[in-house]
Amino acid sequence: MPATEQAAAEVFDEIDFTYFIEGNFDATAYELQKMLGDEFELDEIERERFKLKRQLQVVSKKVTALITKNSAAFAKQVQQYAIVQEEAGKMVELISGIREGLSKSQSECRTALSIVANDRKRKMLRQLKSTLFKLKTLYETEFRLKELIQEGDFPGAIQLCVEAKNAARVYENYSCIRDLTANLCRTLESMESHIDDALAGLTVVFDINRYSLVYSAYLMLDKVE
Repeated sequence: MPATEQAAAEVFDEIDFTYFIEGNFDATAYELQKMLGDEFELDEIERERFKLKRQLQVVSKKVTALITKNSAAFAKQVQQYAIVQEEAGKMVELISGIREGLSKSQSECRTALSIVANDRKRKMLRQLKSTLFKLKTLYETEFRLKELIQEGDFPGAIQLCVEAKNAARVYENYSCIRDLTANLCRTLESMESHIDDALAGLTVVFDINRYSLVYSAYLMLDKVE
């Protein structure tokens, strides 16, 4: 073993560069290959063996020194790797929890949206049912008007006609209701002629109750002076 660092450096520098080239280098085969010449001396072999031994000692010392020098840093890196691995595991657990919560939230959101959609549909159906019922009632108004006129209940007919006209304004976007409104206007305009006919009939057969209805109808039409 060289006594000084300088001597050790000189021994290291004498190492054949071939040892540093190949990763799977076979040192024994290489050294034996050098002895395949026709002549070789035992003294020369001994010197070569001694040189290789010194080189091995120098290399071993350098490797030991490097391991000792870097062992603390290596241990620290291993510790940091363990910390990173632990944190990565916690992160994976956190992400899994977030994904599970997100999946649950999405499911609850879909359920809530489905409930809202169904409730909205029910409200729309109730509104549609109510609208259809009112349209049906308005449509049947014409038949009821004819009955009231035939019965001589002109005040009732006038009141029904006015109320139906006012109610029909809400549904004027429907063509059938626009037609109904036009018919109601014509009926109301012709109402006076029906009342006049009824009054003329009272001159033949007088009936106080029928006369009361005729008079009330004239009042409603503002035809009484």
